[in-house]
Amino acid sequence: MPTSFIICLICLLTWTPCCLAQEVAESGNDLIYVEAGGYGGLGSINYERISYRKQLFQLGPRIGVGFNRFMDYRNKFNPDVSIPFGVNFCYGTKWKAEIGLGTTFSSVVHVGPDLEPERISQVHGNASIGFRYQKTEGGLLIRAGYSPIFEKFSYLRHWPYLAIGIVF
Repeated sequence: MPTSFIICLICLLTWTPCCLAQEVAESGNDLIYVEAGGYGGLGSINYERISYRKQLFQLGPRIGVGFNRFMDYRNKFNPDVSIPFGVNFCYGTKWKAEIGLGTTFSSVVHVGPDLEPERISQVHGNASIGFRYQKTEGGLLIRAGYSPIFEKFSYLRHWPYLAIGIVF
């Protein structure tokens, strides 16, 4: 089931910008933001591209990179990395309601059976519901909300998120 979800999400992310690009205005389509909590774990840097905009509705695929810890249990540089990607659906003018779906790939260091660092990679499902402040022509971006993360698509973790960034 997770494999088919990932394939569908990748198809959606690649199809949307190509087929719907004629609906997008020239400026205010690119977003870069720093997010605490949410899809990327404790913190992440994200890029989002508004690929479809019609009246009060907009759709934008996103991708990011997050780090939870930079040092492993032996105090050596060995960061835990997460790569969140998904799509956000928004409705509104400057203040928008936001719903998102996505997947996060994580690579985390654990203690192995031989007491050496062992990297474990996993895929998780995510959703989000919240709001954002975003002007169509660009400027400040603020996002906040609730983002449940389905660890390994079986265990639910509750994460809030808060993000600040720019729209250009």
